[in-house]
Amino acid sequence: MLDIKVLIAKIDSFPTLPTIYTSLLEATSNPRSTIQDVANVLMQDQSSVTKLLKVVNSPLYGLSSKITSVSQAIMFLGFTEVKNIVLALSIIDLFAASTKELIQYMVDMWKHSIAVGVITRHLGVNLKVGNVENYFIAGLIHDIGKLFFITTFNETYIKLLDKVKEDSADLHTYEKKIFSVNHDEAGVLLAKKWDLPENLIGGIKYHHNTLSFVKPDKLSACVHLANVLAKCMNLGESFETEIAQPNFEVWNILNFPTGTFLSLSDSIVEAYNQSSSILILNRD
Repeated sequence: MLDIKVLIAKIDSFPTLPTIYTSLLEATSNPRSTIQDVANVLMQDQSSVTKLLKVVNSPLYGLSSKITSVSQAIMFLGFTEVKNIVLALSIIDLFAASTKELIQYMVDMWKHSIAVGVITRHLGVNLKVGNVENYFIAGLIHDIGKLFFITTFNETYIKLLDKVKEDSADLHTYEKKIFSVNHDEAGVLLAKKWDLPENLIGGIKYHHNTLSFVKPDKLSACVHLANVLAKCMNLGESFETEIAQPNFEVWNILNFPTGTFLSLSDSIVEAYNQSSSILILNRD
C-alpha cells in the first residue's frame, strides 16, 4: 500500500491550473469587470478562444443563433459559464497522455466524464433549477481522481484496472489497497489544491455515495444520478464492473416524474457526441 503521505506529496506537486484560468477567475470575480474586460483576458489565449466557441455552438447549449465572438459568448452564457468552459478545457489539457498505451484508457475515461457532464446539465435544465452554470463542469470533473491515478501512477493503475475487470471486483476496494484512498477521495484532494468551489467538490465527493449529504444538494445528486445513467447508456468507460442502483435519497432530492430519462435520451446522445468530438477527439 502506498503511504498516504506519498500520495499527498504527489497531489501537492501536481500542476496548477494554467494562467488563462486564474486570470479569468480574477476578472470574473471583480464586480467592476465588463464583458469586454473578460473578453480581453480570454483573447490573450487564441487556442482557448477557438475551443470555447466550438463548445458554445455545440448542441450542449442549444443556442438559436451562431456565436462568432468571445463577447457574444459571454453575453449569452454569462461570466460563470464561460469561466467553467475554460476550466474544463484547462483540466483536460492537464491530463494529457504521456504514452501511446495511456491514450485509449484516458480517452475512454474522458468520454465517460463528458457523458456525466452532459447528463448532469440536462437533468439540471429539466429540473428548472434557474441556474445550471455549474452543472456541466461538475459532471465533467467527477472522476478526476481516476485521471490523477492513471497520470501519476500509470503502470500501476492500468494493472489495477485490468485486475478489476478480470476479477469483476470493486474498483474502490482495489484503489484503497494500493493507494490508501479511492479515486473519489483523491479527486477531492486535487480539487482542494486547485481551490475549486465547494459545489464542484461535492460532485466529486458524492458521485458514488450520497449517504453523507449534509443537506439536500441538487447539483451533487444530479452528478450521482448522471454517473449511473452514463453507465446504463454505455457512454464512455468508467472501468467499474457494476452499475450500482442510485442512492434512494437522490429520488427525494430530485423528484423526477416518470418518463423523464427516456424523453432526454436523444438530446443527451447528440450533445455527448458533439462534446466528445470537440473536447477530446478533435481539439485543434
